[in-house]
Amino acid sequence: MSQDQEEDYTKLPLETRITHKVWKARLGAYEELNKSFSLSGSPTDSCFDLWARQPDLWRSVLADSNVAAQGAGVTAFVSFCKYADPSYIIKCRELAAAAISEKCLTSRVSTKSDAIEALMLMIEVDTAAPVIEPLLPSLSARSPKVITANVSAIADLIEQFGTKIIPPKPIVGQLKSLFGHADKNVRHETFRLTVNMFRWIGEPLKTSVFGDLKPVQVKELESSFAKLPSDPPKQQRLLRSQVPEQTEDGLDNEKGDDDDESNDEANLQEEGDEFDLIEEVDVIPKIDSNLETVMSSTKWKERKEALDALVPVLSQPKIKDDDFFSLVALLSKSIIKDANIMVVMNAANCITALAKGLRLNYSKYAITSVQALLERSKEKKQNVVETLSSAMDAVCDTIPFDDVSEPICAFSNNKNPQIKIACFNLLTRCFRKVLHHPSKSSIELCSKSCVPGVSDTFEPVRSSAAEALGTLMKLVGERQLAVHMESLDEIRKSKIMSFFESATVKAKAPPKTKPTSTTTAKKPDTKPVAPPKPKTAKNPPLPTSSNSAVSASPKKKTSSEKLSLNMEKPNAFENGPLMPRPTTRPVARGLTRNSPLLNKPALKSTSPLPAGTLNQTVQGIKNMELDDAAHQPLKLSKTAPTHLDLEENRGGSIQEIASLNEQNEELKILLSLEREEKTRLQRELADVKKELSTLRDLQPSSPLNDRRSAFLRRANSEMADTSTGPSNRLDLLQSPLGRTRPLSSTGFNQHSPLGVSKAGNNFSFQKDPPKRPFSPRSNVEWNKAIDLTTRLKQKINEMKQTDIRHQGMIH
Repeated sequence: MSQDQEEDYTKLPLETRITHKVWKARLGAYEELNKSFSLSGSPTDSCFDLWARQPDLWRSVLADSNVAAQGAGVTAFVSFCKYADPSYIIKCRELAAAAISEKCLTSRVSTKSDAIEALMLMIEVDTAAPVIEPLLPSLSARSPKVITANVSAIADLIEQFGTKIIPPKPIVGQLKSLFGHADKNVRHETFRLTVNMFRWIGEPLKTSVFGDLKPVQVKELESSFAKLPSDPPKQQRLLRSQVPEQTEDGLDNEKGDDDDESNDEANLQEEGDEFDLIEEVDVIPKIDSNLETVMSSTKWKERKEALDALVPVLSQPKIKDDDFFSLVALLSKSIIKDANIMVVMNAANCITALAKGLRLNYSKYAITSVQALLERSKEKKQNVVETLSSAMDAVCDTIPFDDVSEPICAFSNNKNPQIKIACFNLLTRCFRKVLHHPSKSSIELCSKSCVPGVSDTFEPVRSSAAEALGTLMKLVGERQLAVHMESLDEIRKSKIMSFFESATVKAKAPPKTKPTSTTTAKKPDTKPVAPPKPKTAKNPPLPTSSNSAVSASPKKKTSSEKLSLNMEKPNAFENGPLMPRPTTRPVARGLTRNSPLLNKPALKSTSPLPAGTLNQTVQGIKNMELDDAAHQPLKLSKTAPTHLDLEENRGGSIQEIASLNEQNEELKILLSLEREEKTRLQRELADVKKELSTLRDLQPSSPLNDRRSAFLRRANSEMADTSTGPSNRLDLLQSPLGRTRPLSSTGFNQHSPLGVSKAGNNFSFQKDPPKRPFSPRSNVEWNKAIDLTTRLKQKINEMKQTDIRHQGMIH
């Protein structure tokens, strides 16, 4: 197959390409995985869903038979360990470590380094034991190459994490056999491993190892131990749980980095306190009542003078909140439509003064003002641009950035380059001043608006867009924008990175949260303060339905015959959200209708409860009467488990599981019977088809053909009667059986349209081979064929119905 005719594997689903038999398809899938993992926005993105459902796929990826595909697969796994949620990594950690130990550590140099990095990333999640244990069996492998690679990997892990994280006991037990190995490379790596362990363990390692070694080896180790530095070793790589736990110096550095942010917040708080103490000024009465009439004048001087008089009125430290919609609309209209620059600048100054005086109360007019100011930013004069920019800054200070980001980004697609520049510059200033991180939707919207501007044909637009992206990257981090900057070339990316390095922002970094408790290591058993049973802390209760009404424990049956339903709760929501009133009386999950636990005295509610005061579980218990439970159908609730004592109903849950297993076995039997029925019908259908084809081969001429032959015989006889004279005699040829062959359909097809040949006045007819006359036997066989056809249709309908039942049982 030529290169042009090669199959395009990218059209196949990703899961299919991962397990494809062609190595090029797998290579492309692994590269696509690495790219999607690197550009993921969060640890639970959709690109990780496949590996959360099928973690076993990593075994085939890491143990790929093709060297190039294996290298790409290991690189993809490293990206997965960097960016995926810790719970996803824990699911595949052990099998991935085993595959790396067997196949990856003995591969190419780049693949080996990526494999060791993957081991370290898996250890960083929570603990090292699940990663080290799959490596130990390879220390006794047949191939010295595999042993050497695994010993070297363990030595690197101990060098980075130390024996406080890497458990040394199972490794020390393997040192004797490793020092006695016949391969010198194995002994060399074991020597390096022992030296790294001695830095952390010290003298106790000698007593455990030296007794089994040769004197020459002991002497070499002693000389190497003497050369080690006297300073205690430091852990080079930390677990994720250890990252917040830093030294005092690190805390001091962080404190120094946060000084500016804390000072900004303190200054803002002080300003807010001072602003609250200022007396409000009511400016509405001071505004000229004829302002709207004057602003509609055709003389620009009158409009300018009216706004000149309005600026001092609005320039107050604190303005009393009132209805300024008409005033803001009038000023915005002047900014957009007025042809005189002086009027536009005065209107912008009025908006600046009003926004600073109202502060947060101006937020309801902010979007209208920003749109008007950006619309007029097409002016090229520097003084006009500065005035409009000051007004935009004052307006944006009164409203959260998430609320104003969409109106601002809408101007990034404007045809006028000056408006684009004003839009990107405003975004840059907003990114510098915000104190909290924007929302994910705002980040995505701003990124999509700025990226096309980086490739604009006008250089000032490109520069302002790159500055906005660099500042946004400084605010939210590089990973958030990686997916949006993927389409840019290296020159534009380098320009954005230059702005990123020089940008300054005030927003705090998002708090670092510790990973969820997904560790598989053994933890000490913690007992509750006042448990009813001492074993409840070690064995958590099984989850059952929220409609469970009675307990299945036989011990409580004799001790408490009545259940007190006057339950007092300080908060109705302490056990979850309120559920709608149940439509039927709930029945205890896992109990049959004939269960002796259902023969207790009836439990009735003492008084009706107002709707919405208790959750579904308690409401169902209060309204339940167990003496009528046999008349109600058994329903399994799908709501979340409640606070009831589910530990005592464990027997009912086991009984329910057993019943479900029995139902599953019955369904399997029915499914096998349906398959056998389908096979039998297919066999009968094949027999019917075969019999029908045989009948068609043996079927004689039909009655229609016999009637046609009779018609031709009559035509021959009539032709013979109408002939007169010796020249018109019929030349009748006799058949081998002495019968005259009449005209036939074959004669009509091969000769003239009349079926005769004319030579002068003489006619001659062709002879047809004799045909069997129609008989009752032929009619019987014809009816038999019709019956077989009817049976065939019936069998086909039965097979269709069987397929429908089969599909229903599977689903």
